[in-house]
Amino acid sequence: MKKPATASRRRRPRAAGKVAGRQAAISATLDRLNQIEPRTPKAVRVIALLQGWLKDKSGYDEKAWPGLKTALDQERARRGAERLFDE
Repeated sequence: MKKPATASRRRRPRAAGKVAGRQAAISATLDRLNQIEPRTPKAVRVIALLQGWLKDKSGYDEKAWPGLKTALDQERARRGAERLFDE
């Protein structure tokens, strides 16, 4: 028998301290990136890309990262290489 469909899944709110710590780390990283003086056009593009990722608040990275880690480790295992992540 099928279970009734639920309207939506609710995400648990993050602990305030964890969120504040993550925001502080992101802010510090952005500050360090802003102090770098790129020497090539490619470096300018890379820094802009990193800044964009750090400013993104969509939550996509938190959703996509676990699957990406799994896929990377599976591919490395298939090729006989060491795991990248300890989890």
